[in-house]
Amino acid sequence: MAVITGAASGIGRALTEQALVEGMTLALIDQNREQLDLLVSSMPAHAEVISACLDVRDRQALEAFAMQCKSASIALLFANAGVMRAGPSWELGQEDWSQVFDVNVVGAMNTVSAFMPHLLDQQAASRVVFTGSISAFTASPNIACYSASKHALWGIAEAMELELKERAAPVAVSFIAPSGVKTPLASEPLEGPAGASQQSIHDLLDRFGVPAESVAQATFEGIAQEKFWILPHPEFKPGLQARVARVVEELPPSTS
Repeated sequence: MAVITGAASGIGRALTEQALVEGMTLALIDQNREQLDLLVSSMPAHAEVISACLDVRDRQALEAFAMQCKSASIALLFANAGVMRAGPSWELGQEDWSQVFDVNVVGAMNTVSAFMPHLLDQQAASRVVFTGSISAFTASPNIACYSASKHALWGIAEAMELELKERAAPVAVSFIAPSGVKTPLASEPLEGPAGASQQSIHDLLDRFGVPAESVAQATFEGIAQEKFWILPHPEFKPGLQARVARVVEELPPSTS
């Protein structure tokens, strides 16, 4: 079974479709009931799927759904649900910061905490897959809030991998770090100065973003190779190496 949060759109939907191609049973989570129902109704008759409309910020709801999956052997747990708020860091309100971290970071950990007891108890090996971003390793203007949440997720994923290894647990971890992807991530309109930045990010992703399907395919290829780091867009590796070099050399941030 593959458990996927944020399953009804963007990368989550692409992961769902790829898991179906792989012949997996599905447990799908999304807070948008209309999109979730459309996704489930579009699946072929042979698909084995259960779904729950819930918010990953609601840990009790996640724990209740995890109990529904208790009889299944879970191979993959995708902590994928995420949101973005764009704009100069000082112009975003407290609600913006709280929502991004509550969904992207706390929501991811709510997901893992709800399902981890089952993953540790079952006999079969499994893998937790965090949807990060290339923004976990870089800093770009106007997405400080989103970038900071993905930096946090990187730290959590790496620490969790080490924690599980220390316990010789049958659970591994992967961290996906795609670049700009065509998703509805920045589609929610905002008022004020931040709204213009949000729309600009949305337009850029819509125009230049890569298809979510390519990220899903790269993710399953990385999982098959038991990778921790899954970088679907290797063309960004030189930039990552340059950033690390600037840190080591104590040079100031650069957008180049």
